[in-house]
Amino acid sequence: MPSAEFDTLAETRELQAAGIEAAHAEAIVSALRRATDGLLTESRFDAAMAEQAARLEKHLETHLGEQRVYLEKRLGENNLAIAEFKSEVYRYLWLHGSMIILVLTSLYVMVESWMRG
Repeated sequence: MPSAEFDTLAETRELQAAGIEAAHAEAIVSALRRATDGLLTESRFDAAMAEQAARLEKHLETHLGEQRVYLEKRLGENNLAIAEFKSEVYRYLWLHGSMIILVLTSLYVMVESWMRG
């Protein structure tokens, strides 16, 4: 990649070597220098990107830390809710299973008594 630095002396000498008078060569190089001063260079781009990366990293550290605390709290709440739900399911299964056994036992007794007579 070409260098981001603009060597005004070298450019002036090159223009003079091409047959342009010194004053004109200096004016051309000066005008060119002013025109390119605000342009984005690789070093300016890299510096701006590094600054933005640092800002983003700081922002992420701050907000991700907050999110982590929030999510850990919610996860704890959800684990408690899941445990309570699981307990309710087991209670439901136990009660309904007991009822099914009671109904089947009653049916068995009824069928036995009908078969006897």
